[in-house]
Amino acid sequence: MTNLPRITVVTPSFNQGEFLRETIQSILSQHYQNLEYFVVDGGSTDNSVEILREYEDQLDWWVSERDSGQSEAIDKGFQRATGDYLTWINSDDILLPGTLNKVGHTILKNPELLWISGDVIVIDGHSAIIHCSRLPNFSKLLTKMGRLLISGPSTFFYRSLYRKVDGLRFELSYNMDTDLWWQFIGQQAQYYHIPFYLMAFRIHTNSRTSSYLAEKQNFIFSSLKKSQYRKRQKEERDLLIKRYNHKKSLYFSALIMYRIQQILNGNYLRALCERRKIIGRHWQNVFPVEPLLK
Repeated sequence: MTNLPRITVVTPSFNQGEFLRETIQSILSQHYQNLEYFVVDGGSTDNSVEILREYEDQLDWWVSERDSGQSEAIDKGFQRATGDYLTWINSDDILLPGTLNKVGHTILKNPELLWISGDVIVIDGHSAIIHCSRLPNFSKLLTKMGRLLISGPSTFFYRSLYRKVDGLRFELSYNMDTDLWWQFIGQQAQYYHIPFYLMAFRIHTNSRTSSYLAEKQNFIFSSLKKSQYRKRQKEERDLLIKRYNHKKSLYFSALIMYRIQQILNGNYLRALCERRKIIGRHWQNVFPVEPLLK
């Protein structure tokens, strides 16, 4: 269908040559008819540039030059984008098969939607699934209490919406996506949740945003790295609470309400049943790449 919306995907990368090829292939194998794909490398010293040259005839644009970090790299791609909708896929993450077609057809049927996200699985350094979660639909109440139940990965948004706000803040290391969502809320952008797994977020020993999931999987993280991560996360969380005039007491109360909601709507049970079937399996064995339609 040639009238599918143009989607620009940006991959920020820095010394992730171990995973970069798998990420690129997961995007190029989407068979989406209106894709624009950029890779913005921060001047890697590993084999990343070699991989990019290997795929350069299939990329719409790529660059390898020093930048201030992930947010600047993503924004550099967004400023160059011509797509109707934008998203980013980190260089160690995976765009699951069929994602772009699901998103594109959802937009085609609901052109008023400016902001869409789906569910996410978590994989390890060997591409085996270690976790999955189902998110609820948008909650006005929890949002007013300071909780946004929107996945960072798997989110697509209208390019003109991104142009209306301040965009990704370069000074944020871990919560730049949440900050962007709050900016979208300020624009009263209509949000929609697709109840499908759209992306795979990778946790590994060198991942920049290692979380409690990594610790549960017994990955090796130094106490210093854990403490630095948690400290920075708390600093950025508190900054956003203050920036958007939220109350800490309501913020933590909303977490309890969210968990109750997930139990009542069956998302916890559904994800638990799915985890039993897919944990430990390679993501491609669960989400096989779709064949090219001729």
